[in-house]
Amino acid sequence: MEELSDRIRLARERAGLTQEQVADAFGIRRNNISTWESGSTRPSSGRLPKLAKLLNTSVNWLLSGEGQSPGGEPAAVTAAVDVPPPAPQRLDMTPVPQLSQQRIPVYGRAVGGDDGRFLFNGEVIDTVLTPPGLENVPGAYAVYVSGDSMYPRFEEGETVWVHPRRPPRKNDDVVVQLHPAEEGEPAEGYVKRFLGWTPSQLRLLEFNPMREFEIDRKLVKEVQVIVFSQKV
Repeated sequence: MEELSDRIRLARERAGLTQEQVADAFGIRRNNISTWESGSTRPSSGRLPKLAKLLNTSVNWLLSGEGQSPGGEPAAVTAAVDVPPPAPQRLDMTPVPQLSQQRIPVYGRAVGGDDGRFLFNGEVIDTVLTPPGLENVPGAYAVYVSGDSMYPRFEEGETVWVHPRRPPRKNDDVVVQLHPAEEGEPAEGYVKRFLGWTPSQLRLLEFNPMREFEIDRKLVKEVQVIVFSQKV
C-alpha cells in the first residue's frame, strides 16, 4: 500500500518538479527530499502545508491518501492505508499563542562541533514559556538545539521542551545526558532519536548524516523525552 513517502514522490512527479526544485523551495538539501521519498525520514508537520501547496495537493492526501489527489483528481478510497503515525512530539506541538504564562528554564551551553554537544553546568541561560502538558511538571526544562546532526528534524537554534519524567519509547526524540568524565565536571548532553536499550548499550539515531550508533549504558545519566519543539 502507498505510504507518505510514495505519495510525496508521486505528487512531485505529477507536478513536474525535481527533487532539487522542492529542496530549493524549502532551503534544504536535495538528499533531504530523497530521504522523504525513501521513507527514511518524514517532513515535519510544520512543513506539510507548504509541501502540499507546492505539489498541488492537500495535507490530508499526503498523510492518508484520501481526498483530492495531486492535480485535483479524486483519490481512490482504500480499506486501510499503511501510513506510519507522526512522531509523538510533532503531534503535541502547540503554537506559541497557546503557551501558558508559566516559564521554565533553558539549560545547556553549546560546545560547538558537528555532533551537537552541549554542557549541563546547572546554569540557566534563558527562560521560555511553558507548553500545555508541561505545566507544573517538576524539573521540566528546555534546550536550544546545537549543531545540525538532527537536521532536518531539528534545526540549529530551535527550542525543544523536555519532560524529565516520561519514559522514552522507540522513535521518541530525546535529550541524552551523560555522566561527567571527571567528578565535578558538567554533564554532556545531546539531542538524538531514541531507538531502544540493549543489556549494555543505548541505541540512538541521528539524521545528518543518517546513522545509528550506540552508547555504553554505564555512561548514560538520563534519557529524557522531547515533547514539544518550536522555532522561536
